[in-house]
Amino acid sequence: MAQNRVHSSSMKVGNTIIFMTAKYPNKETVAYATYLSSNPRDKVDGVEIGNEFTKVVVNHPLKEDEELVQKING
Repeated sequence: MAQNRVHSSSMKVGNTIIFMTAKYPNKETVAYATYLSSNPRDKVDGVEIGNEFTKVVVNHPLKEDEELVQKING
C-alpha cells in the first residue's frame, strides 16, 4: 500500500505509523502500519511509488473503507 509521504526523511524501516480518519471532527485511529520505504523507484502492485508516496504495510486495520491520513507527531 502506498500512502502520501509526510516527513519520510526521518522515518526508518520498521517504524510504526498510525493512520487517522480524515472525517472531521472524529480523528480516530483507523489503522496501524509499518514503514517500508520512500524510494521513488520501489513498486506497489507493479507501479513505482514516485516522489509523492511512501510504501507501507497495513498490519492492523481497525476500520473498513477509510481514507488513510497519517498522524503527525510534533
